[in-house]
Amino acid sequence: MFSRARTGVTLPACHGPDKGFSPKLSHTLAPVSLKPIGVDPQPKPRVPGDLSSATHVGSPLRAEKPIALARWVTHWGKWSGPTFRQSRGSNPQPPDATWKPHPSPQKIRISNNVDYLWEEIVTEIQGPFPALRSLWFDSRAEMFTLPDSFLNGSGAPSLLQHLTFWAISFPSLPRLLLSTGDLTSLRLFNIPDSGYISPVAMATSLSALPKLELLLINFKSPTPHPQRRDRPVPPSTRFVLPTLTELRFQGVSEYFEVLAAQFDAPRLDHFKMKFHHQPELVFDIPQTIRFFGHIIWFRPSSLALKFDLFCNAFILFPSNTMPHSAGPRLWNIMCERLDWQVSSVAQICSQILHLRSSVESLNIGLGPLSGLSEWVLQDDIDSTLWSQLFHSFTSVHSLDIHAPLERFIGAALQGLTEESAAEVFPSLHSLSIVGKSSDETVHQGIQSFIAARQHSSHPVAICCREVD
Repeated sequence: MFSRARTGVTLPACHGPDKGFSPKLSHTLAPVSLKPIGVDPQPKPRVPGDLSSATHVGSPLRAEKPIALARWVTHWGKWSGPTFRQSRGSNPQPPDATWKPHPSPQKIRISNNVDYLWEEIVTEIQGPFPALRSLWFDSRAEMFTLPDSFLNGSGAPSLLQHLTFWAISFPSLPRLLLSTGDLTSLRLFNIPDSGYISPVAMATSLSALPKLELLLINFKSPTPHPQRRDRPVPPSTRFVLPTLTELRFQGVSEYFEVLAAQFDAPRLDHFKMKFHHQPELVFDIPQTIRFFGHIIWFRPSSLALKFDLFCNAFILFPSNTMPHSAGPRLWNIMCERLDWQVSSVAQICSQILHLRSSVESLNIGLGPLSGLSEWVLQDDIDSTLWSQLFHSFTSVHSLDIHAPLERFIGAALQGLTEESAAEVFPSLHSLSIVGKSSDETVHQGIQSFIAARQHSSHPVAICCREVD
């Protein structure tokens, strides 16, 4: 699998009209000298797109800059034939001065962090590439827009199986996908605002990909996005992606709500949903719940809810223990304040109706980046938000609460009568405070909840235990 790790290698500044140029290179790229290797003092005329004879790209006016095509093509060649791919490590070796791109490559990977070079690179690789099976464009610059003509028409790679764009705007992508029926993985990272594709247009493109196994859609920012009032009527029939097993999405919930209404994925095994913060904090997602609802693992017996100070709340579904199904199954809501996080999680859980009957073990704790001491400084939040969350889990037998959240949850349980206490986690019989020693005092609100339950038909045992 390709990696985006960086070494932080920086070039010396160039002299001349563009003084101060110092791009950073990834570990797959070689340090570049000020004078490109293999560039003649008087460059010969070349034909754009003629890869059989090209050894560099660029104009004579930029001869001092690192503009050799080989410097940015980190992977180009046939699957089993000679392939140029620079070695990893702190001292990667530059390509040979005589290196030439393969005239009919099966895989191309280009990583570039220099804005002006993209236009020149794209000019050189217009195609056609009839044998191309894997294409990876990674813009290390802020963003780059591919022209509508790129790989469309006669240059469309009909055998393409793997397509990855990172910070690339390509408005004609839907049209390209209609001619790539063999595609098995589609990864769209960090989609800029200028590269926005509507969910309906995206669905139309996906309907032409019956072999798709992995789908990743990742928007850089929460805007632009569809409005709830403009939500289209769900289609009477939905298309099926029969081989899709992994789905990852980052964006606003409304986008995925429209997209999920268009298709089914019966073999979906793991997913990672990441919803951007929404100012109105309203999650109305019936189509999203329907999309996942038929999947057996979406009815878990155990569930974890995690909150942290780094703008994230998580709903973690248990992963399959089988080696071939070790991928993530989680819902991530990006919002800063704890009350926003609790409200968002409560809204989503309340719409997954079968959680009420399926979840028997619930863990409410901290996200992976939270510092335990920092939570103590947070203000109390509206206790009704926690109450709304609790009412989504009526079959929970065992409840784990991480100690830094104890006072928030304790405040929500404070002052409950015997009757109202019996309605909160009505099947509960075991409550553990995780990260608290047995000789420490339990929050008064939790103590009063335990006391109220002792007089009911569902008493609760409480214990404190250290973090596993």
